Amino acid sequence: MSVVIPETSVSEPVQSGADLSAYEVSDPLEIEVALRALADSKCIVTLYPAGGERVLGWLAAVDMSTGRFVFETVEPIAPPAAPLLFVATLHGVKLQFTCDSAPEGIAATWLGLKVPPFIIRLQRRRYSRFEAPLGLPFRAQFMLGARQCEAGVDNLALGGVGLRLAPVDGKLVYVGRNLRSVRLALGHDGDIVADMNVCSVRQWNSYLLGRLVLVGCRFEALAPEAEEPLRHALDRLAQRSTRR
Repeated sequence: MSVVIPETSVSEPVQSGADLSAYEVSDPLEIEVALRALADSKCIVTLYPAGGERVLGWLAAVDMSTGRFVFETVEPIAPPAAPLLFVATLHGVKLQFTCDSAPEGIAATWLGLKVPPFIIRLQRRRYSRFEAPLGLPFRAQFMLGARQCEAGVDNLALGGVGLRLAPVDGKLVYVGRNLRSVRLALGHDGDIVADMNVCSVRQWNSYLLGRLVLVGCRFEALAPEAEEPLRHALDRLAQRSTRR
């Protein structure tokens, strides 16, 4: 029996000739987070083969260890000729990428392809940012002068973190201030230590937590050994967001 896909689920590609360089994402971790979010959500992905009719499906699997993913089609098809343009819209963010190599026909509705070297992500932020629910044990510890401070993690991204500070500590931070050797506790994914730069500060009144100061921080030269636990933490948060 054929699967009926609403026309509103079909994503159109960005107009040909548009300058998309500002929206290119080439960091492998960011690409993995985006593709896994598509796979976990079973979001409809539209495939535009070279010179062929569009094909609807979704990402069935993503394996970054082999650098490949599986595209499952709604209807059985023969492997189309490359290049293959994929477009999807997830949570209002348009994702678009091209695979230049020929796909492998795994099954009647499965195509195996190489993970693209970059994707186009049309959204305001440079990095995907995920909220850290209050129930997760994500915390940050750092020094403000001679004062030992502890803050909750409000949100997390590959490029930085949002922190929740008590007002007494929030008075000591300002845009441009450097926070050195911040220890971020990421629950089951362990701790990482990173230098950060404060890029935003605002007051916030929370019904549950009371009056707080939200501080947006940007990572400075994140060490390679910190990327693995950060990647796992982002994966967990991405999976939580797709289940909402």
